[in-house]
Amino acid sequence: MNSDTDRLWSWEEARDSCLQRLQEAWGYGSRVAKPGIPYVIQGAAAGITFVGGLAGIQGVAYACRISCASPHIGPLFGMVGVGLASAAGGQVSKAVGRWQAGLEPWPREGLAAIRGEEVLLDAALGILAYKALGGMFKNVNPSDLRYPGSFARSSIAANGAQYSTVKQRKDIVSLFRRYGCHHCGRRTGECIGDHMPPNKFVWPEGTRSKVVTASQNVFVKALRQVTRRKGPARTNSGTLKAAERVAQRLFPQCTKCSEKQSVAVKLGRQVLVVHKRLGLPESCYYAGVFAGLRHYVDPTIERRRAHKTDGPTRHH
Repeated sequence: MNSDTDRLWSWEEARDSCLQRLQEAWGYGSRVAKPGIPYVIQGAAAGITFVGGLAGIQGVAYACRISCASPHIGPLFGMVGVGLASAAGGQVSKAVGRWQAGLEPWPREGLAAIRGEEVLLDAALGILAYKALGGMFKNVNPSDLRYPGSFARSSIAANGAQYSTVKQRKDIVSLFRRYGCHHCGRRTGECIGDHMPPNKFVWPEGTRSKVVTASQNVFVKALRQVTRRKGPARTNSGTLKAAERVAQRLFPQCTKCSEKQSVAVKLGRQVLVVHKRLGLPESCYYAGVFAGLRHYVDPTIERRRAHKTDGPTRHH
């Protein structure tokens, strides 16, 4: 009887000791993490605003028919979009900082209180951070199904116009799970190996000579940017003498984009796809956090500063 009682007490003591240690660890962790919470909140607010801003810029590019394959205007439009999204993230972070200090998020002057040099600095910081983290400005825009998409990160060599082999299909599935569809970014569902350039562009039908059109030249330039490989597009002179061709690549593609692509290539028409991806974003999408953290100010200092400029107004 005594042994059972002693065993019960030993279990209760161990339980109480464990709970006490957990409470002490929780208290210590809270004390250590508490000073960093304002940083996290402001950085998160700026990051979410940045990603939302890029989504809006992509919508504008879609309406203007600008894609990641558009020469010159594509990268320029993307860079401007990154700058605008960064500037917006910086202003939201600043407002959140005022809110954490117990002040009105926006000053009484409204938009008039925003300083131009501050906005330009946030935009420049976001652009530099986006590029430093491996981002490409053209990939902010939607994908054109006739060309390599915004997520064309990696590919494998194709066997001419032939369909992929068993080994190639395994490699394509692996790339699909890692990078997603090179047009829309989808990582779930079935996938195929997408010939880039499409077979219709590289292997023209008929025996008459077919000169590569200007639009296909644009494609070749876009493909070379991805593969870093040189080579002219193939021409078919009937006898196939002096015929040269681009080294085709296989990119992972979801079945939905494949169905839309077949129509786009057949009609030679621009069909844009808005890219979206669930899960953690790529590293370049954290660029907006840097502009947000630049605006962090200790709440006490923020209140003193606001008292001098705005007066003692506070939010409730």
